[in-house]
Amino acid sequence: MSMLGGVWNFDEKPVDRGVLTPLGRLMQAVGDDCRFHVDQQITMLFRPFHTTPEFRFDHQPLKFSDGLVLTWDGRLDNRDDLIAAMGSGPASERSDAQIVASAFERWNCDCFRRFIGDWALCIWNAGEKSLLLARDYIGVRQLFYYPRRDSIVWCSCLDPLVLCGNNLSLSDDYIAGYLALRFQGHLTPYS
Repeated sequence: MSMLGGVWNFDEKPVDRGVLTPLGRLMQAVGDDCRFHVDQQITMLFRPFHTTPEFRFDHQPLKFSDGLVLTWDGRLDNRDDLIAAMGSGPASERSDAQIVASAFERWNCDCFRRFIGDWALCIWNAGEKSLLLARDYIGVRQLFYYPRRDSIVWCSCLDPLVLCGNNLSLSDDYIAGYLALRFQGHLTPYS
């Protein structure tokens, strides 16, 4: 399982290294070399864990049309079906992230309902200054985020968000649901 994470400053200031350090340090435990996309106000991190033959075609963060940047952690079980629906070249020569990028270009957010497999992704649109965080409907691949007044921090692992510099408090609702075996997908252990 690869890891993805990042920081976006809403005020367009450069990303503080103090926030990136915990993200990068905890992401070191998983995968291969850490890769970055750095823009003035956003930094996206990706640490690949090569598990399929298609990963040899994977170069993330993936920059595609009109300033869009994608990080993807997942597995597409219907690669060939998506390629056929888009009328593109052979699936064997493309990574899952490249197929996802092509699907997003073609169908925008409607592409997500077409994905079969477990996945989480982040798409940065520099032109619109928008960030899209999404994961499969079952939520097998985790994707956590922490919105702050002037920024948002996200990661596919919860630990870095806890260490991102602010004190977080435990969520009583999450703990009660956990103890009662009534999990609520919109809650995390932290308020």
